[in-house]
Amino acid sequence: MRFRFLSFILICIVTISGSSAYSLEVTRLKFNTKEIGRYQKLQIDFALDQEFRNPYNPEEIQIEAVFTAPSGTIHRYPAFYIIDHQMRLITVQGEKAGRGKITVDLRKYEPQGDGYWQIRFAPDEEGLWRLLIEIKAGNKVTVYPAESLLSFDCLPSGEPGFLNPDPQNNHYLRFDDGSFFFGIGFNAVNTMGACMDGEVRSMEVMQKMRAQGGNMLQIDLCQGDYLEWTAEKRPLHPYYQAYQNLGWYNQQVASQIDRAVTLAESLGVYLRFSFFHWADFGENPADGAPGFSANPYWSRNGGPCRQADQFFTDKTAWEYQKKLFRYILARWGYSTHIICWELWNEVDNTLNYNVRIAGNWHKKTSDFLKSYDDNHIVTTSTASVYNALQLFSSFNSEIVTFHNYVSFEEEMPFNIVDNLQRNYKIMRPLNKPIIPGEFGYESQAGLGVLFQLATDSLGIDLHNQMWASLMMGFAATAMPWGWGSYIDRYNLYHHCTGIAKFTEGEDLGRMQSFAEDNLSLQCGERYLKYPAIDFPTPSEKRNGRRSWGYYEKRSVPEVRVLGLISPDKALVWVQDQGSAWVNYEPLEQVEGVVLTVYGLDEGTVKIEYWNTFRGVIINTAAGEVRGGKLQLPLPAFKHDLAVKIYLLPEN
Repeated sequence: MRFRFLSFILICIVTISGSSAYSLEVTRLKFNTKEIGRYQKLQIDFALDQEFRNPYNPEEIQIEAVFTAPSGTIHRYPAFYIIDHQMRLITVQGEKAGRGKITVDLRKYEPQGDGYWQIRFAPDEEGLWRLLIEIKAGNKVTVYPAESLLSFDCLPSGEPGFLNPDPQNNHYLRFDDGSFFFGIGFNAVNTMGACMDGEVRSMEVMQKMRAQGGNMLQIDLCQGDYLEWTAEKRPLHPYYQAYQNLGWYNQQVASQIDRAVTLAESLGVYLRFSFFHWADFGENPADGAPGFSANPYWSRNGGPCRQADQFFTDKTAWEYQKKLFRYILARWGYSTHIICWELWNEVDNTLNYNVRIAGNWHKKTSDFLKSYDDNHIVTTSTASVYNALQLFSSFNSEIVTFHNYVSFEEEMPFNIVDNLQRNYKIMRPLNKPIIPGEFGYESQAGLGVLFQLATDSLGIDLHNQMWASLMMGFAATAMPWGWGSYIDRYNLYHHCTGIAKFTEGEDLGRMQSFAEDNLSLQCGERYLKYPAIDFPTPSEKRNGRRSWGYYEKRSVPEVRVLGLISPDKALVWVQDQGSAWVNYEPLEQVEGVVLTVYGLDEGTVKIEYWNTFRGVIINTAAGEVRGGKLQLPLPAFKHDLAVKIYLLPEN
């Protein structure tokens, strides 16, 4: 949150505000430290000598810290009201359909003392910082301290700063200090879950994923992690009783999100942070969420909207949204471990979705967030890649995302890598870093409920989509959804390991060609089974005949190749096309494949062959780039093979 003014303005603010005869008293002010590392969290706690009916309402009480950097730059940062909560386990009895009476351990979140005020800030300059606290209550203004300034020292820390699009390569992201970032990870949106002990939540996933090299996760303020919602009596969700509709923020949930963000910071994990979810603005959503009927924006629940799409246009709804955004920015906007504010999870699934109206709302919301916070990227997501293309063309997002679940009912490739490549080609004309925010299979057309979850227990296509997204030029691996039912159930976190070790120390921003460009293969052909679908004619459909899935044999090249190339380096992935869950028929050994790489400078190269599952070098060789190409007979391999090619310096 940076605003550049002449430093004398700060003195004027103090003088004018200090002339008021009315003042609030600031008490119990405490810094977490007076010597803070650059980009690390400065935290200031304090209390006031007056209580307010709704301390979350900035129209009633608005507090901002005004920071002066060593360079003279002015930063204004909102304070927020907080009630600390601590979790403990309680044992309760209840009934569950089909199981009768059950006993469960629930996580219960209990307040720890009274509410107070807090300021969180990440200084971006080394040296002496000064600040004051400006308090507006009604038409009265108090400045603390009245006659001097608070101060702290910012020291070197080694922290890389916030993430931004790479200014030299629009495929990728970089930190403020110029270091490179490639995201490896999953979705795991719930920090609260159903409160049952042992239920897989984002923090459990984060720890297990990070231990295997993952560094990226999505969390949502939705489906149990709302800050504002309607109060409900749910035996497995006791914190739902603490909701008070719009404008009041559930401190049990907020404290848990604090823990998730703090854990991400300690582990080196970076978060996509989503604000709204389609299921909360939909009708009878498939995942069992209550939908708009329990939404506090609905007029029957006391909100301003008679129908869900008025959320985007109603003036009163917008005022509530701005207050919510301000609270989110105040509480978590300091964190360099939040990659982006992702405004929606699949906005195009909301009732009566209109791309023009949604586009106007996204532009307005992005402008509002940027007026407070120019450190974080603002983006969104859709369920349809074509809707994503339309929406991202209507507002200036610095990165773009898409969600896609491969389905038998759609005219698209069913093979996971073919489908990922199709989406890459659709989104690439936007010329911005692309994150495949949700990606995988869905069950359709009579081929079984959750068929991938039931049969791909090895995570073959999870492995494939992660490696393919790396080698196509995405800013992160394609992120699967089923963190509890699939990733954790089969303990598939290890698929992060190989790709993390392979990319360690690599600056992909130097790459100049992507996916299939400048690569060719000599290999054999083979027949593989591919899913197909028999669609009924209109008359058959009227008579009750349904679509039916089956498999057919197709001739395909024995292997595929994808890679990233610069004049002095190439990173390549070669895959046995039979090593895919949906047509799993891998050869025992793939032999006789010749790889040709174009685009390298002339000279001698060092070649490393990598095991993609373990992330280790299994062999090395040397080669020569002649006539603009490197021809490379590959060693025999099973499943797939990764190759690193380095141009050696001339003697």
